[in-house]
Amino acid sequence: MIIKMKKIFTLLSTVAVLGLLATSCKGKDPQPVNGVTVKSLSVAPTTLSLQVGESKTVKVGGDVKVSIEPSSASFTLVSSDKAVVSVMGKIIKAEKEGKATITVSAGDKKAKLEVEVAAARPIDETRFLANEMYIPEAMLDFKAEKDLIIRAMLSKKWIREPYGNDKEEKIAYRFAAAQGDQKFFRAVSYIHTPSGGGNYMLAQTLLDLGAWDKNIENKNSDAYGENILKIYGFTENIGRQKIGKEKDINAFVGYNPTLKIATALYHTEEMAKTPEGKEVKVDAVSMEIFRPQKKEQVGRASSLIMNLGLK
Repeated sequence: MIIKMKKIFTLLSTVAVLGLLATSCKGKDPQPVNGVTVKSLSVAPTTLSLQVGESKTVKVGGDVKVSIEPSSASFTLVSSDKAVVSVMGKIIKAEKEGKATITVSAGDKKAKLEVEVAAARPIDETRFLANEMYIPEAMLDFKAEKDLIIRAMLSKKWIREPYGNDKEEKIAYRFAAAQGDQKFFRAVSYIHTPSGGGNYMLAQTLLDLGAWDKNIENKNSDAYGENILKIYGFTENIGRQKIGKEKDINAFVGYNPTLKIATALYHTEEMAKTPEGKEVKVDAVSMEIFRPQKKEQVGRASSLIMNLGLK
């Protein structure tokens, strides 16, 4: 009887062990995050080169794109070396030269981003207009020059602000003059994703209604507009031209031979809010700056203006 009971006990023990082994072979179920089971997680690109001071977003639709299923699942970022690449929320920033790995985690899923940080490019002081507005070398690709544009503009005491409702800078990088600053133009925008045409810069200031025409009339007509162009380095091919879709904007045009950029300076009547919140009509003076995209257009103001992304 005892022998029989031992056999039964041994048999049950064997079944239990086999059951445990079978269970362990099935693998672990995905670990839920806030009640959501993450099925997949990846980043693109998986390697990134940054310069000291440069920042990138790591998120769905970010500079580094995170693909996660389901898209509603949350994830975290951790740096292997915070002294080289720091993390704040979904933003990584290059702090000093070196290498670091950013681990993106959601539940039991992980993806890695290898980051190499190099020294920041120096700001070329010869590329400023009137020691105010920075002209990047890659005028046809502002996104590639984002970090340098930001550092250069901040060095001249500009303040970053959204371009209208574009808080995520999907359209432009915008800078405003500080209160009390004596700059003529009060805002500069680098339009990197225009609705049509190539990249261009837009410098703007607001004057009292009628002030533009009054200045033109009182300061020897064309001399006033031409003088503004010359202050900002546009010394060649200066003239007047009708621009815009309806050719209804009378602009001053010019060319900067040193930086090989062209401009159109014009004014329109716009609505603006006073500090008290009251809406008033004002003269909006704008200067659009861009690089010609065709060799035959260089130095020919009448052809250059065709590249402007006017509204």
